[in-house]
Amino acid sequence: MSGIIRPHAVDTPHLPNLKHYPEVRGGEGGSFTYTTRTGLKFTVREFKPEDEQLLRDFYDSQSEHTLLMRFNTPRLPPKFINHVTSPQSELKIGLAFHKGEMIAESMYGPGDDIQFPDTCFTVADKYQRQGVGPKLMEWAVGRAWSENYSGLSCQIRADNKRMLTLLGNFAREKKFMLNRVDRGSEALIKMRF
Repeated sequence: MSGIIRPHAVDTPHLPNLKHYPEVRGGEGGSFTYTTRTGLKFTVREFKPEDEQLLRDFYDSQSEHTLLMRFNTPRLPPKFINHVTSPQSELKIGLAFHKGEMIAESMYGPGDDIQFPDTCFTVADKYQRQGVGPKLMEWAVGRAWSENYSGLSCQIRADNKRMLTLLGNFAREKKFMLNRVDRGSEALIKMRF
């Protein structure tokens, strides 16, 4: 692969880097407000059962390319919404809103490694490249850190250069250790706090 992210490219002590996450409790109702580098202000709040149709409509409004990068298929997998919104699901879902419009989602939950829950997110087509992704990573890191995880993991298409670059830049900025393992068409990323 192109070496966008190099194993152990960032190697510094981990836990001191999290002292800037005291806001993990969130604001009113557990919501968090972020401002991106482009000045876009949005709020992330926890998913509620009544949000199921909202989440479905969000995915239905995205381009085939966005869905391909997120789900490895140009269409929303038929049982995905039912799976992630099931009361038995262990996923944590954050929904991002700008002026009442849902602009992104972020999820994390149990993965292959008990100390590194899997995380992923989708940013609406018209809000991509505006700095929303790094703020969603901050949300996921804050949630994972508050639950005493050691880091996060992501399974990403190996050709999703924008996401790989975002994760590499995020890890360098926060001084987190990052490891990448290529598995054919996928890259497994582990980010240690």
